[in-house]
Amino acid sequence: MTSIANMMTNNNQNFGTKSANDEKLPGTNGIKDDEKLPGTGDNGKKEESVSDMFMKLLLAQIQNQDPTNPTSSTEYVNQLSQMANMESMNAMSGTMAAVAGLVGDMQALTSASLVGKQVYVKTDKIQLEDQPLEGRLTLESPAGSVKVKVTDSSGKEVTIDLGRQEKGMVDFEIDPAKLGLKPGEYKLKVETDTEEKDIPTEICGTVNSVRIDQKTQQLMVKVPGVGEVPHYTITQYGQQPSDDGKDKDDDKETKPTPVPEFTA
Repeated sequence: MTSIANMMTNNNQNFGTKSANDEKLPGTNGIKDDEKLPGTGDNGKKEESVSDMFMKLLLAQIQNQDPTNPTSSTEYVNQLSQMANMESMNAMSGTMAAVAGLVGDMQALTSASLVGKQVYVKTDKIQLEDQPLEGRLTLESPAGSVKVKVTDSSGKEVTIDLGRQEKGMVDFEIDPAKLGLKPGEYKLKVETDTEEKDIPTEICGTVNSVRIDQKTQQLMVKVPGVGEVPHYTITQYGQQPSDDGKDKDDDKETKPTPVPEFTA
């Protein structure tokens, strides 16, 4: 005999529908989609509806079983156990959803504190205005020649020659006035005389605003020179210290704040 819990699971918990021939199950009073289950009200919980329907089907099964070959008590116990497991899984899913929502809220509050803070954003695209942009790249090995290519939408290219550089972080500046670059969008690409490819670039800027995208629910931060980008593209909070361990702006000893990791 097919268990009631399995019947309900296979039907994706769509327990209120009528059969193909529109027949009513004995003892169920022909429950339909638009009928309320007892005790649920207009906004009854899904778990209560599932439990109520299960008991109705179980009673109907008992009432209409073959008297010459009745269902064993073990079968009923198994069906009740399956039902209990299914309700536990539903409750667990609800709890996980609530936890995910709480983590999202905490993440939003934390990111809101970024407004006015200096950050580094990993990107290969920039939005130039009149002010210079500070950036950096990271080399995995020393290079005898390092160049940053700045290309506009028409394909016009300007090169920033950084010369010989050692392994690690290399700072550079994009000054529109010195380079003769007009306001607009540009792409960045790093070239070296080594075999190293796809060298990442980061742009430094101050967070202007933080918002949650209504379609993706993704946290977005707006940084001058970069535009609006997902928060996970932030690689560092705070100014990068110089080689002697002191801040480049105010000469105070400091260390970059590590990027917190959020999980949902």
